[in-house]
Amino acid sequence: PEDKELLSDFTLSPLFMGCPRTGFFRTDRRMRLGYAISVSGAAPDTLMLTKFDVLPIRFLLSVFSLRLGDFVRLAPDGKIAKQIGTTFRRLEERAAPSAAGNEVRAATAQFLVQRVWDGAPVASIFIACHLLVMLGRGLDDVGSCGAYHVILQMGLSGFVVVLVLSFFAFAPQLRWLMRSPLILQFQMMFMHRHQAIRPPPYVYVSDGGLIECLGVLLLLRRRMPLIICSDACEDMNVTLRALLDTIHLARAEKLCSFFDVRDPRRDVQLSMAEVRHSRCPYLRLGIRYEPTEAGGEAMEGELLYIRMRLAPDDAAPERGLLEKSELMGEPIPPPGSTFDSGAGTGRGGNGRGSFRDTRPLRREMNGLWCSGPCARRCPGRRFPDFGTGNQFLQPRHFANLCALGAEMTLPAVKYIAQKIRPNGTP
Repeated sequence: PEDKELLSDFTLSPLFMGCPRTGFFRTDRRMRLGYAISVSGAAPDTLMLTKFDVLPIRFLLSVFSLRLGDFVRLAPDGKIAKQIGTTFRRLEERAAPSAAGNEVRAATAQFLVQRVWDGAPVASIFIACHLLVMLGRGLDDVGSCGAYHVILQMGLSGFVVVLVLSFFAFAPQLRWLMRSPLILQFQMMFMHRHQAIRPPPYVYVSDGGLIECLGVLLLLRRRMPLIICSDACEDMNVTLRALLDTIHLARAEKLCSFFDVRDPRRDVQLSMAEVRHSRCPYLRLGIRYEPTEAGGEAMEGELLYIRMRLAPDDAAPERGLLEKSELMGEPIPPPGSTFDSGAGTGRGGNGRGSFRDTRPLRREMNGLWCSGPCARRCPGRRFPDFGTGNQFLQPRHFANLCALGAEMTLPAVKYIAQKIRPNGTP
């Protein structure tokens, strides 16, 4: 109840999920990796709930179900759902003892029963109120005005009472209201923050960009000595806004300060401003962690920051789809790349050089489905600065983005390996 912030970090792992505000709970074994990634990567939520966080926008998001986050259940399934799931498993084993899908079907049945049980109380009240309203309309048609007003007011009052009581769900007697999807959507639409001693059964999990895009802040809280970060946020001008936000948040929490490892006297923002025109694929920043107790010693760490971009005068060709042999081996920088990664290109840094290649350059690739000569005439952003709202990326886009990520990450990984094993030991 003493927490004043509306948003909080939330961790999802194979074993546990939660945060200091809610506590930690065992992760439901039915949760899939794809679901967790989709929910935690709900980028439109970040845009709408930070830039346009007003009641009309929230109303539209709720009515048209435009949110990409989801309400994740913290509490384990209840006794009734577990009993039905166990009964379902026994029946499946008797019918087909060796069937591979028995456990999946039993878990699905338990999941559905729990969700129906959670929403049934409020849904039943709403259905009863709606029936009263319909009954009142019917009495009005036959001319019974007195009964019409009484029954209509009873139905409308039922709606209002339940919705008003939901704002007092911090009371143990009204906690059951927080299990209903209708109540959860209603409270979120009105920007209500539930405050109680115990966490609610469901919490809304969405994109981490609502707080911090990079995921570095949690590692700074753990005082990690070496952090590697890959940034693919929408930042065409390479302002490193996501990294600046992380630095400001770390400073506000008095976790640490950052410095240039080459010259600690230099302002770190000056080093960050050079990234846009740098040929180094990553940026090294030093971290000075504040002492955890009075009189303690400060601890130092290092951040390797990789910003998705092309080096100046990049002349690498557009590549084809990924192959299994490439995925199993070490990434090979493409010819024409101008990153300082030891790539033997044969093209030089200012063009194609003596290496003749008729393939189009990757920097000319647009974010649409068209390719070839017409792609150069198509409007839109060029590789790799595709907009986050672009839903037309093709496999060739994915392959080139993956190859660029591997090309930029390889030098950083080699640096880390050399730092961990300076003698080259395996």
